[in-house]
Amino acid sequence: PFYITGTPMDYFILLLLFINTVAPAASILIMMRFGMVSDMQLYQRSELVAPYLLVIFYYGVSWWVLWWKDPGFPDFVFRFFGGVILSLVSALIINIRWKISMHMIAQGGVLGSLLAIHPLMSDRMNLAILLAILAGGLVGASRLLLGAHSHSQVYAGYVLGIVINWGLSVLP
Repeated sequence: PFYITGTPMDYFILLLLFINTVAPAASILIMMRFGMVSDMQLYQRSELVAPYLLVIFYYGVSWWVLWWKDPGFPDFVFRFFGGVILSLVSALIINIRWKISMHMIAQGGVLGSLLAIHPLMSDRMNLAILLAILAGGLVGASRLLLGAHSHSQVYAGYVLGIVINWGLSVLP
């Protein structure tokens, strides 16, 4: 609440946060209630399709709202949402045959996006990049310690996230 100044941009950001956090979490809880998924962790690959499709839908709605309302965000914000959608679609396809870490795709996506916008904001990005690398290491280690993924699944997810988000952000 301390950061909300009441501008249309603030309300727009709150709408995006709702669409991409509250709505997917509520959807997973509803899916658990109706037995579509066994738990919030989604450890079983067979249970991933519906949640992935829902999250792809929510991010697609966000991207469409961004495009439709055009609140004045820089171009890289649109590319970031496109990167998230492409990352989710890629993970869905890969998870049909082999389990890949979506947590690490997300961590790699953040790093890839930061690396792509680094030339625009140079000095201000160094700490953010360092923190993103540290967060990626911590998340990767936790996925391994929990036994949720193998090393190759963690590394593949991280690299895929970096490549997709960096690639989409630097393309003309």
